[in-house]
Amino acid sequence: MKIILDFKILKNTLNVISTREFKDLPSFLTTLNLKETEVVQAEQVHGENRCWVKGLDAGKTIPGVDALITKEKNLPIIVRTADCVPILIYDPVKSIIAVVHSGWKGTLLRIVQKTIENIGSDPADLKIGIGPAIGKCCYEVGEEVISKLKKEFGGWEKYLNGKKLDLVSLNKDQLLELGVKEENIEIKEMCTACNNDIFYSYRKDGPTTGRIYSLLMNINEPERFSYNRPVIIDIKKQQSASLAQCAFGLDVAFPSCSDGIGNTFSCDAVGTNYGGRVCIAHGEATTSGSTCDNGGGGILPS
Repeated sequence: MKIILDFKILKNTLNVISTREFKDLPSFLTTLNLKETEVVQAEQVHGENRCWVKGLDAGKTIPGVDALITKEKNLPIIVRTADCVPILIYDPVKSIIAVVHSGWKGTLLRIVQKTIENIGSDPADLKIGIGPAIGKCCYEVGEEVISKLKKEFGGWEKYLNGKKLDLVSLNKDQLLELGVKEENIEIKEMCTACNNDIFYSYRKDGPTTGRIYSLLMNINEPERFSYNRPVIIDIKKQQSASLAQCAFGLDVAFPSCSDGIGNTFSCDAVGTNYGGRVCIAHGEATTSGSTCDNGGGGILPS
C-alpha cells in the first residue's frame, strides 16, 4: 500500500503530500483519480514570483513562478520539493488556496508573505500546512546564505546553529509576523534528510532524486476525488492507518478500521456513537466509534 500525508488543519480541501513510494507525478495522481491534464504546476525557479491560475491553466506548468494561487473549484495546484519547504495555504472565508515552494532563496525573499499579500486575505483567517522539509539538524549552508540571512532578518541567530539553518521556523515566523494564528499552522515535523527512507532528499540522494508532490484543491465534488487503500501517516505520533477508501469533504459513520498491527484510533471529529464501531484519525486508541475525520476533512469508510 502507498504512503501519503495530509493536513488536519486544511479541512474541506483535498490536500495530499506524496512520499518516495511514488516514483513520479502520474503514479501519484492516479492514486487520487486525477490526471496531469487536470493539475497546474509551478516551474519553480527559486524566486519570489507568484501567479493566480484558473481552470484554463489545467495541464500547464506556469513559467518563472514558485507559488500558485486560485479560487477555482476542483483545480489541483502542485509544488514539488526534495528538501525545500512546501507550504499549503487555505482561506476558508474567501475560499482561496495557494501552494508555495520555499527554498532558502525563496525564504529569504519572503515568498510566503508575498503570496499571502497577493491573496488579499485577513491572515487571521488562514489555515496553513507546512510539509516535510530538510530540518535544522541537517541543513548546513554556506557563507552566502548566512550573509543574506543576517542582512534580511533581525534576530537571525535563532535560525542558525553553527552553519545549520532552520528553514521551517524561518517560514513559520514569517507567517506569525503577518498575523497568522499559531494554532492555524500545522507542521509535518519530519526532516526529509533524516527520513530518507520515506521522502526524497536532494542532500541525501543527489540531483537525480525524485520529488515530493504537495497538492491542494478546493473541492465541490467530494465523491469524485477518492483514493483506494492508502496508508496515512500521523507524523508526530508515527502511527499509520490502513483504510479501504478515503473520500473527501464529508463526515459519515463507518465500520471498524485498524492500522493492521492491532491498533485502532479515535476520531478527531465529534459525532454519534454507532454501537462500538472503531474509527481512525489522529487520536488515542479507542473502542468507541463516531463520525470520522481523517485529518484532511475527509471520511474514512472501510
